[in-house]
Amino acid sequence: MDADTLNRFLLFLYSDTLEDLQWDRAERLLYAANKYQVESLKKECSSFLMSHLTVSNVCEALVLAELYLEDQLKTECEAFVFENALEIFSSIEWENFTVENPFMSAKLLREYFALKKVS
Repeated sequence: MDADTLNRFLLFLYSDTLEDLQWDRAERLLYAANKYQVESLKKECSSFLMSHLTVSNVCEALVLAELYLEDQLKTECEAFVFENALEIFSSIEWENFTVENPFMSAKLLREYFALKKVS
């Protein structure tokens, strides 16, 4: 854990405060919160990530959701992917995601096309 993450982690533990949160910081704090089982910080970090999803970071968020068993984050990521499918499925981030996470990407594509079939 880097010094900035440790300082922010301790600040949260003692004051329940998250200052100047950004994507990378939220990722690192989510790791720390998961490692030390600080559920309130996990929730805060997940909420931040959910509210800052973009085409370029949603695949990264999906990996985090799977890694830390964050069901709500995973659900939000999937919904974001389905809403922005054309742009996401043609992105370099999606291409990298499918190479690095073939089972997750296959499952997500299956769910997407199942929804399209129903519609």
